[in-house]
Amino acid sequence: MKKIARLLNSIQPLNLKFHQPNKKLKKYIQCYWSLDVMTPKHKTITQKIISDGSNGVIFNLASAVDIMVDTHLSKNLNGLFITGATLKPTYLTIRDRTKLIGVRFNIGGSYPFFEQSLNGYSDRVVGFEDEAWQGVLERLQHESITEVLDEFFLERLMPHKLEQTDWMLETIALLFRHPSISKDELCTQLSISHRQLERKFKELVGLSLKQIQAIIKLHNSRESIKENTFSTLTEVGYESHYYDQSHFIKEFKKLTDTTPKKYHQEKMS
Repeated sequence: MKKIARLLNSIQPLNLKFHQPNKKLKKYIQCYWSLDVMTPKHKTITQKIISDGSNGVIFNLASAVDIMVDTHLSKNLNGLFITGATLKPTYLTIRDRTKLIGVRFNIGGSYPFFEQSLNGYSDRVVGFEDEAWQGVLERLQHESITEVLDEFFLERLMPHKLEQTDWMLETIALLFRHPSISKDELCTQLSISHRQLERKFKELVGLSLKQIQAIIKLHNSRESIKENTFSTLTEVGYESHYYDQSHFIKEFKKLTDTTPKKYHQEKMS
């Protein structure tokens, strides 16, 4: 539930609905979500989504949408598309009748569901044409979201990929417990070389170890700001393992397109 709450806090104004996956899938899938709204005539709505390091799939059942990641704008997206893991915020623009159904994976959790590596999808939104996935898109037009997606992903789970996936999920959990662990320390604990570690992150996650650590630090600082129990934002920066206040502000702004102070004001308004 904490993972879904984090996602909800990033996109709350859009009024998304969240759906829990089958318990056998929860290790890999953070949630399913759906958005069904009608925007005012000739108007668009743009929502910023701050990265949590994961990737996803979106089934578009109505009007085309635009998605911008960093400076890359993908316009008029229809049908089925993959949203790769990102470091910077994603901006979703909707218009007219919008009906989206999405799957949000845990960091590294998408690996056992795809034949290909998702490394090439990082910081990108890419249309995805696959007969099996297209069948899901058609069924979602008139069947239960959780029933269709649970059935598909339980059948899609590739046993030969589970060992590596579980290893990565355990590594991500370790990073959340120790966000400032050095690469040397991590490699020693995992009995793996630097080169092997980076290769696994690129292949299974789509982002580097350094990028995931930056996202985890950002997550910790955002949680502290939302709880509003701190004395100063400088305190938040140190508790979130930033070197100093300047480093905290610079990294926060790079990953959210806003400053800690402005983010705090928005959350408290």
